[in-house]
Formats: sequence, structure tokens, C-alpha cells
Amino acid sequence: AYDRDVAADRARAAHDELHALRDRLAATGLTVTALLIEGPPAEKIAAEARRLGCGLIVVGAHQRGLLGKWLHGSTSRELLQDAPCPVLVVPVRG
Repeated sequence: AYDRDVAADRARAAHDELHALRDRLAATGLTVTALLIEGPPAEKIAAEARRLGCGLIVVGAHQRGLLGKWLHGSTSRELLQDAPCPVLVVPVRG
């Protein structure tokens, strides 16, 4: 039960953070859709972009070395190949 509670707390925190960001962006006049979806990131993002008819996907890129890219892949690179619309890749700081 502990693992399930931790997972639920993390999902709730991610949901809250995502919707707070959506609200900040929407306040600037942008049309924003916030989705929290599980699965292979690039595949899921591209599928949702197709479903929603998105005009732009913005994705953060973590700076990883060659080993990190080999072990974890590159969501932004995969998305650039599969996306149905332009993709803006921005560096993640921190």
C-alpha cells in the first residue's frame, strides 16, 4: 500500500504542477492543453498532437552525455522525427 500511496502522491503533485503551468500560460492568451499521460513519451506526445490537431509542440531537452543518450534515448529527437507539427526544443536548466 505504501508504494501505491507514494505513486498517487507523485501523480497528484505532477497534476497540480502541470495545471498551474497551464494556467500561467493561458493567462498570457495562449491556447493550452495540459495532459498527464503514461507511456513512451515521444510516441504518446505525437499521438496526442495528432488527435488534438496541435500547431506546435514545445518540449524540454535535458543535457545528457553520450552514455545517458544511449541508455535513456532522446525523447526530443524521437519527437522531431514523428511529430505531426513543428517541434520547439528548449534546454532545461537546473
